[in-house]
Amino acid sequence: MNNNFLDFENSIKKYITPENKLYVLQRQNLSCARPIPGYNCPISLTNNGIFDASGFCFDFVDEKVDNNNVNNIYAVCPNCFCVKKRYAKLIKQTEETMETC
Repeated sequence: MNNNFLDFENSIKKYITPENKLYVLQRQNLSCARPIPGYNCPISLTNNGIFDASGFCFDFVDEKVDNNNVNNIYAVCPNCFCVKKRYAKLIKQTEETMETC
């Protein structure tokens, strides 16, 4: 992989401290934040929302990776993380299409 790409990746992603990760997990009682209204999180349906062996991801409320304040961070299951990112991508593509019409 290109070293310039790695330097770029490292420069835009701020580090979420282990203490902040632990705080967020405790605040959420080790459960998925379920960030998508109307979407049935499989973890919440099968495991009362508690993270299982599939793990969890951290995401940002305002989508700004440089804002790693604990109030801007939440934990989600991998499935909700992927679905949220796909929704965001579709919304962005729709907005770009509407601008060109």
